[in-house]
This record gives sequence, structure tokens and C-alpha cells, in this order.
Amino acid sequence: MVQLNYSGNKKHIFNAVAKANQILQNPAFYSEIGKFPPFHFSSLTPIEITKLMENSEWRITVRGAFKPIANASTSTHDLIKVSTINFSRDLATGVNTLIHETVHAIDLENGTLEFTHDGNSPDGQENTAPWRIGELAERIASGEPVLG
Repeated sequence: MVQLNYSGNKKHIFNAVAKANQILQNPAFYSEIGKFPPFHFSSLTPIEITKLMENSEWRITVRGAFKPIANASTSTHDLIKVSTINFSRDLATGVNTLIHETVHAIDLENGTLEFTHDGNSPDGQENTAPWRIGELAERIASGEPVLG
């Protein structure tokens, strides 16, 4: 399964990465993704995306960066840049961001852009893979009973 690696000194980022990794290692997380209806802007089913994430042995580096506007970004399959200024100090929100960007990275790893979204706002794009999977991870991180 995919794993995030962070070696920086920002405790809130470290904690979010640790919690995101815990979720990414949980088979029940992938089972829940597989129950989603088809995603918008995707030619892949939720189950196909789940298999890509589950079967990935990819190690993604999470690096703090000076990003005064954006919270995080992924432009390559092996690097997520998070804002040292704007990255949420709320654990569940931080996990959402990391998992959202992980979905982008998995998409980029496969070189296809099959399950992304258009723009940086969820408005009108709530049912895209990065937004829905990140939201699920946030609910899990906040302790909501969503796995069953």
C-alpha cells in the first residue's frame, strides 16, 4: 500500500502524516471507497481506484514548502508539498489534505490523469475521487464511525 514519508520538524504535519498512513494501511478504508458511486471526471470505477491505491508500493515524500496561498500541491507522483504556513493544525483536516493529494499522486504514478478534478475548489466537484476519498479520510481521522 502507498505510504507517506515526512522528515520535517512541524509536529502538526508529522501527526497528520502518521494518521494518514494509519488510514492508508487499513483495508476497511479501501472497502469504503469501493462502495462509492462512480466519480465525476473519471473513467475508472471506485473499485479500480481502490486497487491502484492498495496495490501501490509507492513511497511519497511529504515536504514542507513556502506556499503562502495554497495548502498543498502534487505535481509529481512521489512528492506532496504542504504549506508550512497554511497547512491545517486540525488533525482531521490535515489528513484530508494529505489523502486528497495522495489520490493525485497515485493518479500521476499511473501517468493517466484518469480520476482528478478541475480547479482547486470543491464547488461542483464534490464527487471526484480526490475530494470524496479525502473527505472519507477526514471523517475517519475525526473518529466518526464510517468503517463497517
